[in-house]
Amino acid sequence: MSQFTDPEHAHSALITIDVQCDTLDGEAFEIPGTSAILPRIGRLAAVFRSRVAPIVHVVRLYLPDDSNVDPCRRELVHQGVRRVLTGSSGSQIAPQLLPSSSHELNADILLRGGVQEVGPNE
Repeated sequence: MSQFTDPEHAHSALITIDVQCDTLDGEAFEIPGTSAILPRIGRLAAVFRSRVAPIVHVVRLYLPDDSNVDPCRRELVHQGVRRVLTGSSGSQIAPQLLPSSSHELNADILLRGGVQEVGPNE
């Protein structure tokens, strides 16, 4: 039987995955419920920032030629569904999660496997 303990805040990081504009409710790559939970994730990100704790935003970016689309989504994309397309507003991290709205993803850096900072420890 496992026993739960309180989280070790000094050793914690916040990781968001695919919380991009296209994943919000009603958008091209909707993940149902994302819009509803977004304010809570935003508050959690603010707490991590206030503690100068690391935040990692994992994003999905598709190239215009569809060459890097996941196999399980290729058929939808071939049918014309455009989502998280590099350079599009839908590919951007939901603004509520960012330290300021002036941060845009740099697809060139990210698609080469690089890391883009959007704030201190983020």
